[in-house]
Amino acid sequence: MSLGEFYALAAAFVVLAIVIIVLPLTLARSSKARDALTNAQLVKGRLQEIEREVAEGVLGKEDKANAEKEVKLALVDERQETKALSSVSVGVMLFGALVAISVGAWVYANVNHLDGVMDAAQAPENLQSLSAKLLDPELAQTIQPDDIQQLALALRLRLRDEPEDAQGWMFLGRLRVTLGQLEESVAAYERSLQLRPDNTPTRVSYAQALMMTNQEASLKKAQNELSALLAQSPDNDNLALMMAVTSAQLGDAEIAQANFDKIKDKLAPDNPMRQTLEQRLAELGGVAKADQDNRALEITVDIAEALRGQVPESGFLVVFARSGEAKQGMPIAVKRQAITGFPITLTLSDSDAMLPELTLFNFDAVNLTARISNTPDVSAQAGDLEGNLVITSIATGPNSYTIEINKEIQ
Repeated sequence: MSLGEFYALAAAFVVLAIVIIVLPLTLARSSKARDALTNAQLVKGRLQEIEREVAEGVLGKEDKANAEKEVKLALVDERQETKALSSVSVGVMLFGALVAISVGAWVYANVNHLDGVMDAAQAPENLQSLSAKLLDPELAQTIQPDDIQQLALALRLRLRDEPEDAQGWMFLGRLRVTLGQLEESVAAYERSLQLRPDNTPTRVSYAQALMMTNQEASLKKAQNELSALLAQSPDNDNLALMMAVTSAQLGDAEIAQANFDKIKDKLAPDNPMRQTLEQRLAELGGVAKADQDNRALEITVDIAEALRGQVPESGFLVVFARSGEAKQGMPIAVKRQAITGFPITLTLSDSDAMLPELTLFNFDAVNLTARISNTPDVSAQAGDLEGNLVITSIATGPNSYTIEINKEIQ
């Protein structure tokens, strides 16, 4: 429906409302007029009757004068009442019409957003002038948020008629970013990429809009998009910086550090972006170190029923790890404790390492040994009770293991 058709329909509704109010009042007024005419005829007949009574000698001259006066006064009173009622009716009609128009205008303005409708009507006319203003370096400095809003509205209306315009959707996405409408911006870029999926500038702008949302799902989309772009342009510093920022926001320290290293020397030491990234990477490094310090294997040691009677009363439980499947050599980590009963659960971590630079989780595969001995020494002695377990992938495997002591060293 065009704006002109809408106005015509609105005017028709207002006229209908006025007719609904005025028509009953007009009919009532006509009824009063008919009643007044009938009463006047009755008064005329009464005066004729008085003349006849005088002629017949029923009334004297004085009685005749009094009777005529009473009839005429009654007629005057009735006409004044009719006139008053007529004035009231006119006032009611005018008031009703005014109310109908006022209510219609209020409903239209508030429900149908009159300002928005007017903006939509004027937007196409402003598209060319606002576009020219943006392209002029001097005039562009005078652009106001309302101008950008008008331009976005005009462009959106044009895209309604030309939905296959990929460049138009890209420009709309940029305008939405300027207005802080990030969700609408992302949607516009996605529409543009549906039409031209290989447009690199649009893909970069799309990734930037996703980054600005600061939402995990959007940041992951941005990371994927940037990863694909970097595969095509691995030496692009802008893409590397964007990837570093996005990965840092996601807490992906490895990817963030790798990309930051590419562009770090190209940023001044006092560059705010460099300082922010360095601070964030330091935080992520601290978290990673804390996670490493907290890494541990939870080991539950039990003993075979046939060997329970051979456990020394004052013996020691020694649990240690060697690299790979080795059964000889210096252990990587060792844990010792007195025997209190089985099963026994303990933890083996990097803090139990024999050498600080040779920690448990530096190895992919380890050989765990649980031994019951009369001494806390790692060296095996005849009569010691022992059990073994080989872990082939300590990094990706579970954190909890069970070792059964099931043999006696001869």
